Amino acid sequence: MSAHPWQSVLDEAHRLEAEDGFSGILRVSRGEEVLLESCHGLADRANGIPVHPGTRFATASLSKMFTAVGVLDAAGRGEVGVHDRVVDVLPPELRPRT
Repeated sequence: MSAHPWQSVLDEAHRLEAEDGFSGILRVSRGEEVLLESCHGLADRANGIPVHPGTRFATASLSKMFTAVGVLDAAGRGEVGVHDRVVDVLPPELRPRT
């Protein structure tokens, strides 16, 4: 029987959970196929509630990083310029009315 292809990732997540108190969900998918889903740690430390697949996390400003990566990726493909205004790349029906 072969080892799980993501075993080293799972091992590291378990180590981080045990040693550093890591809490989170690891999910890898290709299209609609879920290749890996693994929940770790506590969603609510005070009440001992574990993380589950539907757990929502407060990400604060973390989404800014993902937005920046998406914009730079689109700029690298020539779809937008890094100095373009958002309003200029929105379809007309989504642009604010002035």
